[in-house]
Amino acid sequence: MINYFSYLADIVREEAAATGALLQDVARELLATNTTHSDGAWWVAHGNDPFYTAEQIYKTVTGDPTAERAELLCGNMVNVFSGLCAELGLQKRTIWTYSDSQGFFQGHTYLEIFNTTTNKWEIQDADYNVYYTDVRTGERVGVKDMMNADDIENFIPHNASESGWSETGAEALRLANLYAAQIITTEHKLYTSNDSLSDTLLASIANSLSGVFTYTVDGGINDLTSTHFTDSNAVTNNGRATITGTSSADFISYDGSSLSPVFATLIGGAGDDTLALRFSGGQLYGNEGNDILIGGQLADLLVGGTGDDYMSGGYGADQYAFSKGDGFNDTIDSFGVGADQLVFLGVSGTGGTGR
Repeated sequence: MINYFSYLADIVREEAAATGALLQDVARELLATNTTHSDGAWWVAHGNDPFYTAEQIYKTVTGDPTAERAELLCGNMVNVFSGLCAELGLQKRTIWTYSDSQGFFQGHTYLEIFNTTTNKWEIQDADYNVYYTDVRTGERVGVKDMMNADDIENFIPHNASESGWSETGAEALRLANLYAAQIITTEHKLYTSNDSLSDTLLASIANSLSGVFTYTVDGGINDLTSTHFTDSNAVTNNGRATITGTSSADFISYDGSSLSPVFATLIGGAGDDTLALRFSGGQLYGNEGNDILIGGQLADLLVGGTGDDYMSGGYGADQYAFSKGDGFNDTIDSFGVGADQLVFLGVSGTGGTGR
């Protein structure tokens, strides 16, 4: 079997050497200018075959009269771009981005590629043929930069010939607010930029992360004031969910599934947080602040941390853990069914059970 990704990589290296451009920029331009964004007949027949796609792109680039112009959607483009990056020795990761700001669910996917010159992960979107810079510094940016900024207008997309949202055709991404939530799949991290995301969107994202999968929710532009993951039958019994709050006062709840409970870990930050489980069993860590921790229907571990916390384990045999230096005015409401325990961490010979 001929490795057409290798042939494409040779073309990219030759052009990069001749022009002084970054390998990732040359590769992005090559893929974008020799394919068509479409879900037409070619896409139906070949869109999910990156090897056949690479062959046709190579033939298109070299002027082969038998070439078929590849029709791809963003996910197909990511697969082809990833294959080319592998041949070029570029470290890459896939980003999924979501929005429902226009009243319906939308999504887009692209790559971040590690720039060894700047020592940063930077967005490379071959579907829209853009990378981004910060207008204040002129530096290229990645997901974290864009999520943690206070205004999307601080960034501008570029390609080899155009700059600007309208000029590059990336205006649709800005208008759709497709930077409101982004998942770095290889690191199992979910980033949210504000608290305007609806429960429907968050549930849709949560459902897509099924099976053995650990993900993190990090605050970005505004405070993460409410994050509610709803019932998901798509998650398997051995699923894992780790949700980390921000330094603000967070409300994080995880319903899980009554049919296939997930082991969930909810972690508060420096604020006065509310962490709640429903069907899932798991661990709740309040950390700093005066927190409210509410367990679910299975056995839970509740760790209030510093501050004056309220902890209620609910059903199941729950454990309430305390360490030296924690708050002195914690309230424990142990009303559920199950032999609950008080656990004193770092204190020798001390323990007990309670109801």
